[in-house]
Amino acid sequence: IESLRAISNNDSINATRIGMRYINYYTLSKPQQIKNVFQTNHARSIETSLHKPNISRCVNVEEFTTGSYQIRVQYGIPNSYYPKVIATHDLLLDIDVYHIGQQNIADWTNSIKEYNHAAYQMFDSYIKESYKESLK
Repeated sequence: IESLRAISNNDSINATRIGMRYINYYTLSKPQQIKNVFQTNHARSIETSLHKPNISRCVNVEEFTTGSYQIRVQYGIPNSYYPKVIATHDLLLDIDVYHIGQQNIADWTNSIKEYNHAAYQMFDSYIKESYKESLK
């Protein structure tokens, strides 16, 4: 941000979309481990879909509007062998926090700080506390 400000010599730079994205992968050896990573309601949603015959991808998308920005969360089993039927049960938690519309460079630093906190709150609401503890 500071490099762009130095180049422009003022605050004349605007963005039409600014945000941050965190993509998390969790390698699992069996589908029963999903409930060890995701909170109960999110794990149950994925586990229920896995019982469908010939399912080749299982990713839920949830979108939230919070003040002046959006949050898109994608979670589930993206299946690196798609379009083949799911054979491995690696999990995805993809959190995208962003603002659409003109935003001046003078606001970017504060916005990114706000988006970072929002992304962490989302991460915190999807991942089990016991799993977070195991990462320490």
